[in-house]
Amino acid sequence: MFPNLVDTLVPSARHLAHVHVGSGDKNYGLDVGPSVTPAREDHLRFPRESFYYQQEDHIRALREGRPWSWSTARPTEAM
Repeated sequence: MFPNLVDTLVPSARHLAHVHVGSGDKNYGLDVGPSVTPAREDHLRFPRESFYYQQEDHIRALREGRPWSWSTARPTEAM
């Protein structure tokens, strides 16, 4: 669903400045147990497929060579 949205939006959004995406506990594998704390973006990804990784990879690739920026919100701890 995410690629469908941004692939449609980006070409027609002439004044696009920023895209923000979010993720959840599964981004760090918190749903299956404890994770390294503090979690940092430069740590290796949790070793499994995740739509969060696909979403981030897609927006990162789409942004290359374009004037807008992107960011993501990630969880700080398991709830």
